[in-house]
This record gives sequence, structure tokens and C-alpha cells, in this order.
Amino acid sequence: MIIPSAPLHELHVHSSRQATLQSHISRRDRKTCLTHEHLARICVATSAQPDNARSPYIGTDGRRKYTWEEAFTSRDDGDAAAQVDGSAAEREQSVPWSMGWQASERRMVLTDDLKSRMQQRLVSEKLDIPEEQVEACLVELQTLMAGSKDALLRLKPDLVAEMVQRLPEVAARMIGLRAAFPTADVAKMVSQHPTLLLAINPEGLPEVAPKLSAILPGVNVDRLVEQHPSVLDVNSFEQAVSEAKRLMPGKDVVELLRNNPDFILSLQRGSNLIPYDGVGDLPAP
Repeated sequence: MIIPSAPLHELHVHSSRQATLQSHISRRDRKTCLTHEHLARICVATSAQPDNARSPYIGTDGRRKYTWEEAFTSRDDGDAAAQVDGSAAEREQSVPWSMGWQASERRMVLTDDLKSRMQQRLVSEKLDIPEEQVEACLVELQTLMAGSKDALLRLKPDLVAEMVQRLPEVAARMIGLRAAFPTADVAKMVSQHPTLLLAINPEGLPEVAPKLSAILPGVNVDRLVEQHPSVLDVNSFEQAVSEAKRLMPGKDVVELLRNNPDFILSLQRGSNLIPYDGVGDLPAP
């Protein structure tokens, strides 16, 4: 005997001695057939479950179907329902899919606070020191760079780690630059060229200004160093000026620096040459 029925969306079975089967008719008028044998299998299988156990969904072919509700419950909750099938292999089989989410990097916004925390963690892992200690060092570095947090966040983690590791040397170089060039905006200079705090020799800074004044008489040395930090390598800069005079005899070197600073500064050579990142107008004396 065949009993016509609409698709079963939900089975509520109570474990009192008589199992009750409730079916809700779908909005679509599709019809299917469930045999007495199938209904009996459902009732017998679910009657053995406790009252608080969730009844599984059994398909028309007699196999257990996974539901959306099971995707958001623990495996412990599903163990009782997994006992419906008599096969041990099916009881041990896990859900063949998983739920998750993925965020697009183009829609992610990294705030300064998040960048700072990431920087602290990377430096902490590289130097193997606590993040609290790294944070204190970064605050001191930021103070040395005139509170320029943006400039510090733009640096590569390896460079920041080296500056943190050599913090006393960095502070000594900063003090030396301010003492050697009192009217220069040293904070702005190191913010634009942070490698200065690792490259220059603080002991030789007092001799730089007199040498530059001798090479370029009448030039405001402090402004020159502020706008063109590469001239701190005095020996290399002196060779570049000599080369410019040789290539362009009779030309005023100061005038050449005003009109075409790239030409002379590009002639600098040396292993200790400071990377040159920009060109500005030569300041008037």
C-alpha cells in the first residue's frame, strides 16, 4: 500500500512509546511516495532517541540527510543523530563540507593603530623581546623623529628592528646632527631620510660643516644639509665637485648646484654614500 505525501520538511518525533510523525506541506504541489516500510524505519529509528535528541532528516531513499542546523552545532550533538544508520562506516563519516568566510583585502582599512600593533609584533618576534619593550622603544624613536608617527610606520620592519636594537646609537646621531647644524630642521630631515640615523658617523659630524663651508664658500650649510643629506659624506661630495669643475671648466659650482643639483650630486661615489632621495633648490646664504 502506498501513501501519497508532500515533501517532508521537518520531523518531530517524541520518544513516548508512540512516535508521532508531523509533516508540513510545501508551497509547491510536488508529490512523492513514502512506503509503509520507510515510515516504519523512521519511527523505529527515532523512537530509541532521548527526548532532547534532534531527529535526523531521512530521505526517500532511506539514507540520512545532513541539515543546515547541523552545520552550526558541535559534533557531540550530532553523535546521537548519527546512530540512526546501522552502518559503522556512516557513523564515523564526518560532514563532507564546512562553513567559513573570506574578507576582500581591497575592502580592509588598516588604521594607524592597527599598523602600529602589527609593527610592534613583527619587531618583537624579530628581536625576541616583549612587545611592551618594543612599544617603549618606538615611542622614544617617534620622539626623536619629532613625533612623526607616519614616517615611522612607513619604514620596513627590518629597519625599525635595527633602529630599536641600536637605539642608543640612534639617539647619539640625532643629538650630533642638531649640534652640528643648529639651524637645520633635523627632525624633518631624519623623517624623510631615516637611514641617516644608522649611516652617519656621529664623531665626525663636528667637522662636516667647516669642510662644506670650505668647498662651497658663502652657502648656508645648514640648509644645504637639510635639503641634500647626501653631502654629509664630505669626501664623496668634494670629489663630485672636483669632477664637475673638470667636466665644466669655468663654471660656478654654486650656480650649478642651484640650477642642476642632480648633475653634481650624481657624481658622488663611495661605499659610505648616503642614499639620495630628492632634490630641492639650493638655499641662499
